[in-house]
Order: sequence, then C-alpha cells, then structure tokens
Amino acid sequence: MKLNIKTVLVFAAIIIVIAIIIWPSGHTISNVKDGNTIILDNGVEVRLIGITSTEEGKNS
Repeated sequence: MKLNIKTVLVFAAIIIVIAIIIWPSGHTISNVKDGNTIILDNGVEVRLIGITSTEEGKNS
C-alpha cells in the first residue's frame, strides 16, 4: 500500500477529531487546602510536588 501525503493528512485529521471527542473534560480547582495541595471539583486532592510551602496558618 502506497501512502501519499493526502492519505496521511486524512488519517491524522480523523485521529485528532476522535481524540477531541473522546478526551475527558478538564477539571477545575474548587478549593486550595494549603500552599501545595488543591482540591478539584470532583473531590480529588492533588498534592503539587516541587512546591515548597510552610504549614504556617494551616487551619486543619
């Protein structure tokens, strides 16, 4: 099977459209727990690695 540029571009366009349709929607930050932990709108806590923050002022 000989692949020309048109075939490759059509195939790439199909893959991009499928990825856009299937790709999960992004989540937003609903709360900041402390300086390096955030809580997403679906309840998942995400700890940001590489962020150095003090625990000063933490109300937990």
